[in-house]
Amino acid sequence: MSDVQSNTHWNLINLQFPKNLQSISKTQLERQYELNIHKFPQQADQWIKPDNLQFNTIKRCLVNLQVKDYRVEQLIAQKVYYINRNQHKTGKYFKKYEQVLRIVKRLYQMGIEDTCKRILALFYNISNKNQMKSLPNAWSHIPNMDWLKFSIQYFTGVFTLCDKGLGSCELLFNYLVQLLQTQEYVPLAIVLMSIISRLYTYLKLMKADSKLLVLLLTFCVKMTNNESLMNEGWTLKEFLPKPLVNNKREIATEESKAKINGDKPKKKKKKKVINMDDDLGEPI
Repeated sequence: MSDVQSNTHWNLINLQFPKNLQSISKTQLERQYELNIHKFPQQADQWIKPDNLQFNTIKRCLVNLQVKDYRVEQLIAQKVYYINRNQHKTGKYFKKYEQVLRIVKRLYQMGIEDTCKRILALFYNISNKNQMKSLPNAWSHIPNMDWLKFSIQYFTGVFTLCDKGLGSCELLFNYLVQLLQTQEYVPLAIVLMSIISRLYTYLKLMKADSKLLVLLLTFCVKMTNNESLMNEGWTLKEFLPKPLVNNKREIATEESKAKINGDKPKKKKKKKVINMDDDLGEPI
């Protein structure tokens, strides 16, 4: 297996704000609001007036959210805390927020981004960074069984960890909506919702990638256990099922050739196809 560069492929999804956000004034927002009302009078109820936004308080926090490091986001949330008003730290939303940060910190320490990229690159036999856009071929051989089982347990644990973090994010969204309805700590609630939305997208991506790798590695284990296929010299690329349309075309061409030659069509031997959507059971 070839070595792959360990540059991070997935980073935190950061909100895209204009670079000149600090130079935007309230008068410019009022002009944009009037222009939108003039162009789209039917959608007037959907536009928010600048008077309803605490723009001066929230603007500085949104600028700092462009940083990709989750630790900086934690410092931003602490700066929005009210002075001598620490009773919200004992609330449910603050505890869930700390729980999500601990999960993301754990994923950073495990280096999941680099590991997912390495395994996918090894599966498609990619050694160059520019070849990541096109995925030409699969593995030409099956890895070691011990390595496959360890990787399945590893990414199953990652899947469980991401699922737990997503559940905490959903509960936190409900708590923050209730906090906004009380019209208290509005800047804190908005900043926390911005941070959690980014972390929710990050956890969603990592959950999908870990599930894909678990299915792929489980498929490799099932193929390795089938000694008859291994003795016949099968490779993983040849064993992957083809699309149904291509199979129909191949059968039709063989039947047409047999009718022209007057021979009976040959019966194709059915290959054993493993369903990759099988239930993997409870995570380890």
